[in-house]
Amino acid sequence: MTDLAARSESSGFIKHADRIVRPLGPRSEPAVQGLLRRCGQSSRNPVTRQMILDLISQSTEPAITWTAGLFVANELTGVTRASVASREGHVEAMLFVDEEWRRQGIGSMLLRETVDWSRRCDATALRLVCERTDWPMRHLAEKFGARLDLVFGQMVADIPLVQQ
Repeated sequence: MTDLAARSESSGFIKHADRIVRPLGPRSEPAVQGLLRRCGQSSRNPVTRQMILDLISQSTEPAITWTAGLFVANELTGVTRASVASREGHVEAMLFVDEEWRRQGIGSMLLRETVDWSRRCDATALRLVCERTDWPMRHLAEKFGARLDLVFGQMVADIPLVQQ
């Protein structure tokens, strides 16, 4: 294995030395806006832009909500947010990856960290909701063992977190 990568025994995937997932907060807004500019989201889709900015600005109790970004060489390449959504132990999450960084493991790393956070919250399932035509997200969820359902025109992917 090269000095650029180190295998994480606890998670079973390769983390590169220049990639790090860290929590985001209000001070991260410039990095998130830069990510949106690079993706063309700031002018093309203001709903998505506002949703992502809301991710980092909401001041919810940290034990219930977690927001993090994946940085490559100090450049924000993706964002995840997870929230405990029910008393039954479901966590709802969303992922956003810069179009330039897709198909390079960014989404997988973010989802792996989100699964780990959800397990620490004693969640039984992690739920992702996406457009039914969002094939990359559907494939990513399936890699993590998700059950896919079509609900009101959107794809709901439930990833079981309880070890059988």
